[in-house]
Amino acid sequence: MATHPTPQQRQQPLDTALFSTLLPSLLRLSQLASSPSPSPSDDDPSQDPKLALNTRAAALHSTLDALAAQARTLPAAHLSVDDQAWLEHQLHLELDRTREHLEGMARQTALEVPEAAPAVERDATGDKDTAMADGAQA
Repeated sequence: MATHPTPQQRQQPLDTALFSTLLPSLLRLSQLASSPSPSPSDDDPSQDPKLALNTRAAALHSTLDALAAQARTLPAAHLSVDDQAWLEHQLHLELDRTREHLEGMARQTALEVPEAAPAVERDATGDKDTAMADGAQA
């Protein structure tokens, strides 16, 4: 059963630093797995290659678990890439339809301003300016 992330979980960004450790960890794990296993020395058990391999594998496993948990909190994380592309296309189509609808409404509601007489100028006191362009008094 899928659990839905809480709003606090949704707001956390992905840990890109943790993602950047995946490839180096995987390469190191691959090197440890493919290297010939020398026998562990009795004086230093921490040099045991099987123990090092096990430790690296466990660390990689816990990193992958943490990253998978973060990925599950992404919006539409349950959708495939193709489904997300289809959804994005549909949203763009809806945006275009809405834009066209609003442009049509703007054209219908636009006021036609008739060519009116020149605006009456007012001086600083708010009275009609007595010095009009044609020299006539108001």
